[in-house]
Amino acid sequence: MLPLFLKKIRLLFKSPKKVCLLSLLPFAAFSSPQEWEMIKKTSPQNTPKYFFRPVPGTPYISYTSGTRNRLLNMETGAEVKIPHWVDAVPTPIGNVITIPRLVPNFSVKPRFGFIPEFGTMEFYQLDNLLKGKAKPFFRDRKLPGAYQTIAVLKKTPHSALFRMVTESFLNKKRVFLQDYEVLFNQNKISSMKALYPKAKRFCPNIEISLPMLSKTGKFFAAVDPLTRHMKIYTMDKNFNCQLYKDLEMPTGKVDFSYDDRFVAFHVSPINPEDVAHVVKTQKLGNNIDIMIYDLHTESLNWVSDCQKSNCYYPSFTPKGDLYYIEQRKNHSYQFVKLKRK
Repeated sequence: MLPLFLKKIRLLFKSPKKVCLLSLLPFAAFSSPQEWEMIKKTSPQNTPKYFFRPVPGTPYISYTSGTRNRLLNMETGAEVKIPHWVDAVPTPIGNVITIPRLVPNFSVKPRFGFIPEFGTMEFYQLDNLLKGKAKPFFRDRKLPGAYQTIAVLKKTPHSALFRMVTESFLNKKRVFLQDYEVLFNQNKISSMKALYPKAKRFCPNIEISLPMLSKTGKFFAAVDPLTRHMKIYTMDKNFNCQLYKDLEMPTGKVDFSYDDRFVAFHVSPINPEDVAHVVKTQKLGNNIDIMIYDLHTESLNWVSDCQKSNCYYPSFTPKGDLYYIEQRKNHSYQFVKLKRK
C-alpha cells in the first residue's frame, strides 16, 4: 500500500510538482533545479534498453541496446561495441568493467521475462575493450545472479579490494556477495582472485531487493519488498544489514556520490508506483524527474525539470557532476551531463 503522502501526490497531480512534493514529502527544505546547469547532451546511435553508467574518469558511457553492450564517447558521439547483452557495469576506479556472460533461458519467460542466469561474471580492462579486445582478464563461474553492483572497499597504488553483490531471480530471489583482491602493475591488472570459496549470502537477516552499493561499500540502497520503499542500509562484518534511512517512497535505482554524502534517484510525482523498470514503456505524462537526498542535512533537492519528457537513472562522477538519460517524444533519447553552478 502506498504511503498517504504519495496518494495525495496522485490526487494533486495537476498542481506544479515542485509544490506538491514540497508540501507533502516528509523531508527538509528543497533546492531548485536551477542550481544545476547542463554542460553536455549526446544522442546515442542506438536505443538504450535500460540501465546505463558513466565510466569514471573518462568521456565514455556504458549502455545496453538490443542484444549488445556499447561504450558511447560523450565528446565525439562515437560508439564501441563491447561483449554480451546484459548490463556492463564500470567499477568506481573506472578502468575495470564487469559484464555477465549469460546463456538465454527461455523457460523463465512466464514469470520474469527473458532473464537468464546461467553463465559467468566477467571482468574486463577498459583500454582493452576500446581496442576491440574482448578477452576478460578474470572470470567468476561461481557467483549466482545476473543483476550486479560493485564497490571498492580499499585502494592503494598496487592493489584494490572489490566487493560485488548480485541478485538471483531464479535462486529464490536471494542476494549474494563476493569480495575480490586485485593487484596492479603500472596501472594494469596483474592478478585477481575471489576471497571466498563460495559466494556469501548478503543480508541474511532481512529481505531486500535490487541492492545498489555505494562506491566505498559503506552504504547500500535497496527496495523493501513489502512496502516498496527505497531504503538505505549499512552492513556489519557478518554481512547482516541495518536500516539507516527509509526514503518512504518508491524510487528508481539510486546512485551514491563518491564521498557517500548524496543519493540520487528518479521519481514520478504523477504515478509514484511507476519507477521505470524499462524506460521505453514509460508514458511521458508521468513527469519522471531526478532528485538528490543529502544524507548529512536530510534534505531533498530537485536536479532536473524535464518538460514533456522523462529523466532516469542519475549517476555521479568522481568530481560530483551528474549524468542521466532523458526520454523524449517518439522514443528518442539523450544522455545528459550536469554540473552544480
